[in-house]
Order: sequence, then structure tokens, then C-alpha cells
Amino acid sequence: MSATIPAAELALLRAAAEATFADVVEIRRASAASDEVGGETLTWSTVATAACQLLETTRLTREQEVGSTLQRIAGWQLNVPHGTDVRPKDRAKVNGIEYEVIAGFGARSNNLTTIVVLAEIS
Repeated sequence: MSATIPAAELALLRAAAEATFADVVEIRRASAASDEVGGETLTWSTVATAACQLLETTRLTREQEVGSTLQRIAGWQLNVPHGTDVRPKDRAKVNGIEYEVIAGFGARSNNLTTIVVLAEIS
């Protein structure tokens, strides 16, 4: 069972965490639209813009076969303000680089930030 942090203290801790965010993320979400030939085309719309912290992390690094060689694919962790609406399959654009949201760590009431895992879109 986790301890409950008083609301005023939690707000101060969240503000302190967010004060360390040096970048801005544009969160984009896909919607399907019918095209002229009966198919669907994905269109991406910005659903949120927020301060963020983007971290490359070796915990999330994986290898992927490209041709006949293995390439290192960096894992990325994105921290955004608690409660930011960001979902798997969304796209996150930070410093001109676009990433796909792979997973989130859930929005628990005592979390200071919302944390998601990203993969760079190549």
C-alpha cells in the first residue's frame, strides 16, 4: 500500500519536476479519413503541446537486424507533466525529431510526471 502525499506537497513536487524540463513536445494523434478510392488515410493532428524532458536510456536500447547486420536502436524516455494525455501509437515531436509512443507507465495519483517510452521514427 502506498502512502498518500498531501495535495499541496504533491503540487510543489510536480512543479519542481516540471521546472527541470528544458524541451517542448508536440503530441500528435492519428485519425482515419476516407479517401477518394474507398480506402483510409491517416491524418495526424496535434492534441497537446507540453514542456518535457527527453532522455536516451540504455535500459530501453534494443538491437534490430538491418540487412545482414545488427544495428543498435536507442530507447527514449519522455517525461511530461502529470496528467498529460499521451497514448501508445501517438507521435511525439521534440527538437524536430519525431518518435512513436511505444508504452506508458500509467498515471498513478502520486506520480510526479507522466512517463512514456518512445522509439525514433526513421
